[in-house]
Amino acid sequence: MFNWIRGLVPALAPVTSVKLKGPVVLPAGQVHRLRLRAGDALLVRHGQVWMTRQGDPLDHVLSPSHGHVAARPEDVVLESFVPDGSLYERRALP
Repeated sequence: MFNWIRGLVPALAPVTSVKLKGPVVLPAGQVHRLRLRAGDALLVRHGQVWMTRQGDPLDHVLSPSHGHVAARPEDVVLESFVPDGSLYERRALP
């Protein structure tokens, strides 16, 4: 877990800022980077997701009962916090 911090992941797996249709599988050990717009919601459907935000000194663990809504445009990095992977969804503004 958190292998990208240790330099063990060659590059972050980019997820573009286009509308994502349906939930996204985040396997254990993979990292996703998202660009969220103000008002976009990040919802965890299964598992737990570790999230760090650009400019935020704190890290966050999101679970199905605790999501995240971007107050402003921001880049976030996600990694599954559970060994069997996680499922998340981004609800973009129309």
